[in-house]
Amino acid sequence: MAAVKAARHGVLAPHLKPDHVGIASINSPMQCMMKDVCAQCLQKHVDPASGKETIIFSCFNQDQEMDRVDFPNLAARLRQNTVQEKLSNMWLDHLLHVQPLPHV
Repeated sequence: MAAVKAARHGVLAPHLKPDHVGIASINSPMQCMMKDVCAQCLQKHVDPASGKETIIFSCFNQDQEMDRVDFPNLAARLRQNTVQEKLSNMWLDHLLHVQPLPHV
């Protein structure tokens, strides 16, 4: 999505209205699924006009204005979970190998 954001202001700019708004569906981390509770989904936004940074709960709205999303920050947040996700997958594989699920 960062590449699309850059293209909108670069090679695609002549084909788009100057005041258009780009909306992106952000796959941010979501742990609690309760919206605004666990803070796993905290994400940095940057106002394109002022440069002011704000922190939002991105689980509350996965569709966000592309120009506000700090994509390097989002990528770093997503990488934070990779070790935990790999360990969880390995544990599940171990459990299913030791005692497979019953066939229905």
